[in-house]
Amino acid sequence: MEILDVIESIELCIRVMTELYAEYSFPDFEVAKTTLLSIKRKLEKLKTQKETDSINLIFFQKVLKAIQDSLDMLYETTQDWKGPPEIQEDDKFWTDLKKLETLDEILIYAANASKDDLLCLNVSDERWKKLNYVIMHHNYSKRSKTIKHYKTFFKRTASGWALMSTGLKEKTNIEKKVMVGLGAIYFSIFQSEAVKQAELYSAKPRIDISQTTFNMIDSWMLSKLYNWVIPSIDINKIYHVPRTVSSITSKEFHSYENDKDSLIAVEKHRVMMRLLRSKNHNSSIKFFGGFCFCAESRKGKKKQPKKANKLIFHIHGGGYISMSSASHQVYTRKWANILKIPVISIDYRLAPAHPYPEGLDDVWQAYNWILNHAEEEYGITPEKIIVTGDSAGGNFALALTYKCILSGIKVPDGLILSYPSLRLDKNFFTPSLLLSLDDFLIPHTLMKLIVENYLKDSSLDPANDIFISPIAASDEMMKAMPPVRILVGDNDPLQDDCMRFAEKLLNANGDVKLTIFQGTPHGALNLCFPGGVKESFDVLNQTIAWFEELFDYN
Repeated sequence: MEILDVIESIELCIRVMTELYAEYSFPDFEVAKTTLLSIKRKLEKLKTQKETDSINLIFFQKVLKAIQDSLDMLYETTQDWKGPPEIQEDDKFWTDLKKLETLDEILIYAANASKDDLLCLNVSDERWKKLNYVIMHHNYSKRSKTIKHYKTFFKRTASGWALMSTGLKEKTNIEKKVMVGLGAIYFSIFQSEAVKQAELYSAKPRIDISQTTFNMIDSWMLSKLYNWVIPSIDINKIYHVPRTVSSITSKEFHSYENDKDSLIAVEKHRVMMRLLRSKNHNSSIKFFGGFCFCAESRKGKKKQPKKANKLIFHIHGGGYISMSSASHQVYTRKWANILKIPVISIDYRLAPAHPYPEGLDDVWQAYNWILNHAEEEYGITPEKIIVTGDSAGGNFALALTYKCILSGIKVPDGLILSYPSLRLDKNFFTPSLLLSLDDFLIPHTLMKLIVENYLKDSSLDPANDIFISPIAASDEMMKAMPPVRILVGDNDPLQDDCMRFAEKLLNANGDVKLTIFQGTPHGALNLCFPGGVKESFDVLNQTIAWFEELFDYN
């Protein structure tokens, strides 16, 4: 069907639906009508623009198809109503409407995207031929089967979303606990209702519910259960280290190590980090969840573990708003045990209480502390450091590396990035973002909410600030980068930028490899445990192979 025919079909559907909604006086229908009319006005403008051949037809058509599909679903929902609609209780109505709101927002950006974008080119183009030399596709016998495995797991976790989204609506703590308790019984019996409630939450997300839900694994009860599915570790120790250098956003690099007044001023804002080590690095003592609240040099302290000269510096994901080093031990402990290399995982401060750049600065401060004190404090001489991060942690890993390059301090010896968040510019469209319309873990509504709560300062420039959107870094910066390894699933809304970033590094003659896992969604690393998703172990194995490669890298 020609693109103008598609537009006319959409306009007709919008006219029918706005007439239908005009029969009722519900305030929520006004929201629906406003969204539909906004789409109609933009399409009318773009029809004129099409005559000038300035529209990116490839991206534009993808969004048009998504609009048509969402309109069809919304129309079907309204046809199912009998009598006056109770739309406040119709989760399907709100889910479909929120999709249309997002599509309305990105429509113009898709139409005006650059026609030279990598994702607009035919696979036979020379740019793709060059890029494909560094891309490995990890395929399964059936992509649909892999997708089903992940979806089945996420449906099992739907009760958690349902519990939080219902219980946290209550006003008092007692009411919240009662509703969560009753909900646990109800949603465990009626799982389909849990899925419906989770979908409704996705349409109307709240930052507090998102934080609580993602952080459920850190709750006292679930953390006890979690310990049954994660591997044991000989050393699992928490440290709180001081801030000893200027902020990551400071133009000049300054150390406070010999400046007592400045050091005292930042003393209260220590950075929490977790050290994981296997027994091969410690034949004399064991720590079991021990805590060290002071990280200064101490005379007469206990004998340190056997020295190590390699270190994995891990930065957890969680959308900048949630999760911790504890919730990612399902794979960080495996790294420590299998590779026999210490892992230090950073517990940076989280938005919205601590928006950009506070969490990122915690990572920067911890890295500097390790460079200068790891040997005397932890028995680690960091001759080689591999920095790794997933999702938001991948964003931080790149920003940290850029700052090291700019400041002239030791640059990580390699980066392993798992489905990294490379761009936080809400005005940029890429086709893989359409996957977020139906993504259970990072739905489109939550992605927007996260950016709003992380980037609270309106003066920030997400499109060009390399500490916010690492993909915006210059070619000169790319030339200074260490070896980079990236993995992502082809069912992940963030996959497109992973390919663009790999090309950017490749064009700067960088050492880069990208593995794309078929049918795999966002967050797969956290699912490699008994009862999780079996395909996620392939993702884990890829990271282990890359660690071995990069630590042996000359």
